[in-house]
Amino acid sequence: CLPEEFIVSQSIQKLLSLSDNEDSCNRSWGELEPLWIDAINQRFQECRGKIQILDQLADRAGVKTINRLDDVVPLLFAHTAYKSYPEAFIDHNRWDRMNLWLNTLSKHPVVNVDVTGINDADEWIKRLHTAGHYVFATSGTSGKNSFINQSASDVAFANKVTLPKGIAPNSRPIFVLGPRKAPNRASATFTNLVETLGRPDA
Repeated sequence: CLPEEFIVSQSIQKLLSLSDNEDSCNRSWGELEPLWIDAINQRFQECRGKIQILDQLADRAGVKTINRLDDVVPLLFAHTAYKSYPEAFIDHNRWDRMNLWLNTLSKHPVVNVDVTGINDADEWIKRLHTAGHYVFATSGTSGKNSFINQSASDVAFANKVTLPKGIAPNSRPIFVLGPRKAPNRASATFTNLVETLGRPDA
């Protein structure tokens, strides 16, 4: 999570600043690992009390501080966590309950989301986006969609780091072999590529 309201450690600041460098991938593991560990520990300490499932995993694993990368492994969410909602919530249009469920997986409280008249998940996602919760959905290849909440800063950072370096804005013809719009990370990346690097007349 990239919470705006917390003081950002020097490690996090340094890691974020690397994304602005042309040679951002030209760093050794030895240089980066201490930064990763310190940054992850700060985020863990900030988010543990706000994300219920993270707190449960930490208690179960006995993890109180991140001192090495291996400490993170028992705290990683299974992919099923993001689709752990009862299907009855969607089948019966209980979008208020879906909001409560989403709260257990995100440090950004899902509040002030009008669920009146919502009839499907697409409309629910649109309402969440309107309220500042940039939820992405998987394609549901297992038969059930996953939903992942993000802040505006999460989306902006992901858009920035997925742009290739050294290409002038609005200079390239871009062909996207996929849906023009969809509520997932791949579509957001492609849309950002088109809007940022795509040539308007192409």
